[in-house]
Amino acid sequence: MVDEKYKSQFYLDWTNDETGPVARWHSNDKIPFADMLQNFVDAGWMDAQIQSNSLAQRIIEDRAAIEAYRANYRGPSTEEMLEARAEFGPGARVVNVLTGASYTV
Repeated sequence: MVDEKYKSQFYLDWTNDETGPVARWHSNDKIPFADMLQNFVDAGWMDAQIQSNSLAQRIIEDRAAIEAYRANYRGPSTEEMLEARAEFGPGARVVNVLTGASYTV
């Protein structure tokens, strides 16, 4: 059973032209994860078609976000280098799984 507090934390976006109506969080306009969407359907707050639309639109938006990240990636920051060195040790080869870029820490 989904907590009633979530009912007021999302809205149905009826303006989506790519997939049709989708569910979005009020806090960030992002589409909830699949398990939450299923909870919303189970609670009767939306139907299975909106769930399906939401899952399809989430894939579209996630792909766009990853492409934007790849386009803007300028290599690891000093902080990322230090964190990688602390985790893997000096001289380790680290690969960014989203860009394929690799570097030695």
